[in-house]
Amino acid sequence: MERQAGVVEMATWEDLKVAIKNQGRASATDSSNLLRWFLANVYALDEMEADEIICDGANDKGLDAIWVNHEAAEVVAFQSKYSGDGAGEIGDSDPKNF
Repeated sequence: MERQAGVVEMATWEDLKVAIKNQGRASATDSSNLLRWFLANVYALDEMEADEIICDGANDKGLDAIWVNHEAAEVVAFQSKYSGDGAGEIGDSDPKNF
């Protein structure tokens, strides 16, 4: 896996699953660990920042993380879904509930 300026290259879905597992937390869901990986490797947040903004859980209304970028004066909402086989589909129920 190579990372440069927010760009991540993965050879396969299996490589990504391993990276998510290695960077994740044992007590977190696969979806939260995917989001944690994304925030660290694509959004370039450090682990502490990523952990602080993740709010994934029951009754979260589809909001899995929220990040306030004070420098850009913007708020970014994140929604994540994880499919163990990489073939899952994302429905529209969570965004509609948001």
